[in-house]
Amino acid sequence: VFVDEAHHAMTKIKQSVLRSAFRSKAVRIALTATPDYNEERALARHFPDLIHEMTIHEGVQMKLLAPVRASAYEVDAGGSQVRIVNGDYDPRDIELVMSRRPILQALEEFRYASDLRNMPALICCRTRQQAITVFEYLAERSSDERLPPGLVLGDLNDEHRQNTLALFESGGIDTLITVGVLIEGWSSVRCKLLIDLA
Repeated sequence: VFVDEAHHAMTKIKQSVLRSAFRSKAVRIALTATPDYNEERALARHFPDLIHEMTIHEGVQMKLLAPVRASAYEVDAGGSQVRIVNGDYDPRDIELVMSRRPILQALEEFRYASDLRNMPALICCRTRQQAITVFEYLAERSSDERLPPGLVLGDLNDEHRQNTLALFESGGIDTLITVGVLIEGWSSVRCKLLIDLA
């Protein structure tokens, strides 16, 4: 039994399903790039026998992963207006701040900077509404020199999602905007740039 993205299987209910749905003597092999999801959900607690492990550095050396280049942009978007609720930022306030014009303008400038504009990109948003706002903002600014973006959300029908991904792979669009979808289990040799707005 191969458990892909096994960090999602490290809950009591999912472990119970894995025990009861298959023969008791079946070997269960877990695969994940997130072995320590959090303190409780650590892979070694649920799948204690390590078969193989590879570091990101080793993956880059073997050319299985592209070398990581990271940039961070600081934007004054009125973050002081975000309330703290139960020791964490209020998600509704964060969504409002992250969907304001200064963030959208910074995103646009970064996405279409001279050294990045020709790199097909995936933009990951925190919420569905933020993804729609980003999509609408960039779509309004598409032109002859700039391809329109594509929007991929979990509640879109499969045909729409497949058509959007096919357009991306064929070069009809060069930017995908998503929240949650495509973060795991999706592979695209064409996609060279990840922009994380979360």
